[in-house]
Amino acid sequence: MKIAILYGTKYGTTEKVAELIFKSIENHNKDNSKSIDVQIINLKEKKDISLDFDVLIIGSSVYMGRIRKELKKFLKNNKNTLTEKPLALFICGVNEEDGIKQINKTFPSEIVSHSIATAFLGGELNLDKMGFLDRKIAQSIIKGSKKEFKIDNVAIDEFVEKIKF
Repeated sequence: MKIAILYGTKYGTTEKVAELIFKSIENHNKDNSKSIDVQIINLKEKKDISLDFDVLIIGSSVYMGRIRKELKKFLKNNKNTLTEKPLALFICGVNEEDGIKQINKTFPSEIVSHSIATAFLGGELNLDKMGFLDRKIAQSIIKGSKKEFKIDNVAIDEFVEKIKF
C-alpha cells in the first residue's frame, strides 16, 4: 500500500506533525504483514506530484483563518483525482476550539465530505522562526491565553487509527 502525507507549512510545525503521522503509521503497522510505503511531501518544495497512491493524507497549518496557499492550489488543481481516493485531512494551529470548524471552513466542501478522517492536531508557536509582525501577533496570543500550545500526539494516533490501512 502506498500512502502520501502531503502538507503545507509556514514555520515547520505541520512538517513535524507529518513526520509524527509517519511514525504513528509505522507503529500501527508493525504487527501487520502489509507492506506500506509512506512518502512525506512538502507541497512548497515539490510541484509535480504523481497522485499514484492508495491513500492520501493532506494537512496544513492554519494562519489567520487560512490554509497555506500551496495547499489551496494543490487542492484546486487536483480536486477530481482527490475525490476518487481515500483521503484524510488534518490541520495544525493554536485555536483548538475551532479546529474541526477550520477544516470545514478552509478546505473545499467536496474534499471534506469525501474524507475518511479529519483532525485538529495541535500546534506550536515558533517565535524564533517568525518575522516581526507574526512574532508580535503570536506574543499577543500567548499573553491572552493560559493554555500551552503543543502538538497533540494522542490526537495524531487517533487520527491514524481512523485511517484503515
